[in-house]
Amino acid sequence: MGANAASTELNQTGETSYDPYEGLAQLVRENYGEDYLGGLISMSITQEGITSVVVPWVGPVPGWLEQGVELVASRTDAEISIEPAENTSVEMMAAAAAVHELLPAKVSAGTSIGIGVDTLTVRGPSVPVNLKTAPEEVDQSWKEFVADAAKRTEADSIEVLFEFDPLAPVSAARTGDTTAFRGGSSYFTSTPVGTFGCTTGFPAQLGSTMMILTAAHCSKYLDGQPVVSSTSGGGTGASMGVTDYIWEMQDLAPSYDLGLIRLNGGHTNLASVYADPMFSTVTVRGAASGMPPGGNYCSSGNVTRAKCNVLAEGQEYVCYPNTPYPDECQYTIRVVSTNGAPVFCKGDSGGPIYYHHLGLGSPNVTAAGIISGIRTTAGGSCGTTGFASVVASAISKVPGLQIRYQP
Repeated sequence: MGANAASTELNQTGETSYDPYEGLAQLVRENYGEDYLGGLISMSITQEGITSVVVPWVGPVPGWLEQGVELVASRTDAEISIEPAENTSVEMMAAAAAVHELLPAKVSAGTSIGIGVDTLTVRGPSVPVNLKTAPEEVDQSWKEFVADAAKRTEADSIEVLFEFDPLAPVSAARTGDTTAFRGGSSYFTSTPVGTFGCTTGFPAQLGSTMMILTAAHCSKYLDGQPVVSSTSGGGTGASMGVTDYIWEMQDLAPSYDLGLIRLNGGHTNLASVYADPMFSTVTVRGAASGMPPGGNYCSSGNVTRAKCNVLAEGQEYVCYPNTPYPDECQYTIRVVSTNGAPVFCKGDSGGPIYYHHLGLGSPNVTAAGIISGIRTTAGGSCGTTGFASVVASAISKVPGLQIRYQP
């Protein structure tokens, strides 16, 4: 049984220990070491149930990191290793966006770029299946792209890989709340080109203003769009507020599929999210530092409801169709289903992704991500591969923003 299989087994309850990851993330953050990370800190569970964590690092390893790794390992019984990398996480993100720009225009929106440690994976339904075995048979535009991508990344020692995936990425609601809003409730956003239904993410607060963290694409990436709740029959209900801070989180690089709903005066939010049965809730107890590859998560969407089959795989640069506006690109976390059931469906977008506190019982969860999109066939509505935005990215881009939680 490999690490992912063992993680899948643990994930059915949504309970696992994130103490090693959080400890290392805090260590790096407090010592201003983010600029030297060679990618995401990753974690997995061995067959024996031991947590294994890898820290990719660019350049000489500082003493504070070596000492901190030893301390975290001794406190958590985790196996932690520091692995050398050539390029920082920021450099890899820039390289992914640059390689995506080189794609033939006709396949750009359906092709994503997976971001690993010194590797980029071009993935999508237009990637020729015979690109490696019979490159002379592929379309000329792909031949040119392969050559251009190699030229762009060669000096940085970045390996470009190619993976055919028959499914294309697309952006992905319970009866809505009315005056006190939780995560996992349905809502609608009115835009100049139509009304779109999504799921509320996590209750948040900026100063004295009550907010809801959700996905930017739910409002066609536009600020100032009116948001209303959903009625018991699934129709549009009463006014909730307007979309806000999408410009800061999506339009300012690096881009994330994140936005806020600024609630109307007189409305509030509650530090909890809906679970199943339909109206049961779990309490938010804090916010995670990220979504490490190998992490097991639960999600609560309007369509797929609350379930714990979400496994994080790594960072991915994804562009969604945004008709009639230009396609929008953002950095996400690629996730897969652990049990073959859909990981997300359309209508789940904006919903909360979280994990349960091990040993504290299922009513207590930590906020980790926001549902962003899925890989699916043309016209499809669900997928076993999806994309998530990281809650910590919103906190870092909007000074003073806090996820509401009960200590």
